[in-house]
Amino acid sequence: MKKFICSKDCIEACFAYIDGLSIIPENRENSGKFVCSKLKKFLQREVFSNNLSFINLNGKKEHPDLKEIIKSIVNYMLINKDKNILYIRGSGSLGYMMNYWDLLFSHFPNIYFVDGSLCLETGESAHIKDFGVYVNPPVENLSEVDNIVLFGRDAHNVSPHLYSYLKKLKNDGKKIIYIDPILRKTAKISDRYIRIRPASDNFLAAAIIKNLSKEDIPYELNFLLEKCSVSEEDLKYLMDTFKNGKTGIITGYGLQRYKNGENIVRWINRLAYFTNNLNYLYYVRSSKDGLPKPYVKNQKINISEILTYLNKGFFHGAIIVASNPLISYPSSKKLEELLKKINFLLVVDTNKTETAEIATHFIKVHGMFAQEDISGSYFYDNRLRSRDKVFDKLSDIDIIKAISEELEVKIDIRFPPLPEKKEYKGRKYKTDSLQLIENKSEGLRLITGSHYSYLNSQRFGDFAENFIYISPIDAQKYHLTDEEVVKISNENGNITGKIKISEICGEGYLFCYKCQKLLEGHPNILTSYTPTDSFTGIALYDTFVKLEKQKHNQ
Repeated sequence: MKKFICSKDCIEACFAYIDGLSIIPENRENSGKFVCSKLKKFLQREVFSNNLSFINLNGKKEHPDLKEIIKSIVNYMLINKDKNILYIRGSGSLGYMMNYWDLLFSHFPNIYFVDGSLCLETGESAHIKDFGVYVNPPVENLSEVDNIVLFGRDAHNVSPHLYSYLKKLKNDGKKIIYIDPILRKTAKISDRYIRIRPASDNFLAAAIIKNLSKEDIPYELNFLLEKCSVSEEDLKYLMDTFKNGKTGIITGYGLQRYKNGENIVRWINRLAYFTNNLNYLYYVRSSKDGLPKPYVKNQKINISEILTYLNKGFFHGAIIVASNPLISYPSSKKLEELLKKINFLLVVDTNKTETAEIATHFIKVHGMFAQEDISGSYFYDNRLRSRDKVFDKLSDIDIIKAISEELEVKIDIRFPPLPEKKEYKGRKYKTDSLQLIENKSEGLRLITGSHYSYLNSQRFGDFAENFIYISPIDAQKYHLTDEEVVKISNENGNITGKIKISEICGEGYLFCYKCQKLLEGHPNILTSYTPTDSFTGIALYDTFVKLEKQKHNQ
């Protein structure tokens, strides 16, 4: 049996043993003995899919041996040292060893890295500004609290082990409150679900602080409640919660995907400080905490500028590793058009994705099952573990070595030792004053979200919930019935899908599962490269659309 740790970006770092094709989960404290349902699908997807590496230089895909593909890639890089190349490495496939891709390309000053990401950086920036670090206290601290408030953290879909632990804590008598614009399945284990207006959690946090007389906030309470669309009854319930016992606060990742996302997270941090709950405040921690990171220094462009630079012809080529931006990045239809115009596109991935389909060079690797590695969890503080190379198949490290040898670039690839576990020393809040930043609606908002059955753009073909969800109020306003076909559109394009009338949504916004194909198109066709207020992320949920009923329903 080989020891294994999953480094996909949930990232809960599920650990197990693999015996042939069997995945045997290891029992772990707090959440029990299981791995999520996606892991078995990844084994089939990454190791046993029949995708072949290829070169496609003249509109015809050829499948030469790997050495020829590597030579073609290296030949392009050497001839075009004076040409700008865009480099994107995804966050869906993590693990320490993936850093060596960055180290390889750092030897070429014409290769531009991307500063920021679609993932967690806006919230991380909020924690660095407030505390100087982004860390989580020990998860065991939650056993000390009386209440747990989830601000937009849909644990059921994004954190199955946290969800399991929350169920245990609820059975132990903890009160759980779930606050989210979208009514998700995490509400099932909650004592109270509070629907909130999208992008307004900062106003709710300010209302609680003001009502507890912890800070003289220069707004009337009714104004704050109006901005977040939370009732006085729900506010009183939250007030009583914070007054009566210790309260854990768990911040979701979706909150920071608005233009005011950093401000939202910072106000939740402020709430934890004023209610003396900093030892029970959770957002994210580094999955590689304590590991030496290879030194990389390259020219960069901000993630919000990718389309701008491509549009003006700044890049001659692009290298995309472990990412499928034609599905997961904003304005993906426009992005596809621009990537098709460049002279060279290398894609390295575990599957022939939509992005790989337009590549000039595609290399199929076998992901986390073919690579020894070390990784930890975004949430838990005690999960840094190593894994074996489970299957003797082509890995990312194999390709990094092959390219570097052909380029005659020396890279010292080392597998680091596991660091000693650090004792949590707490955080010191250092923000004196903080303004409230409002996010005004510009029409019908489109929000996307995760589903427990797949991860990001790594879909498995068996998804049955690919609807556009709408509230009963808005369905009546648009004269819609269940499963009618609608087109939603904006300046970036349009997509078509079946409507599902549901209490999942409130008035004024739609919901659909991210990266899923609808009848025509997928949600990120409509999103834009609008930066968040930290300028390290993208305001994916500040997407506004027009809705039209289709005359001929399908």
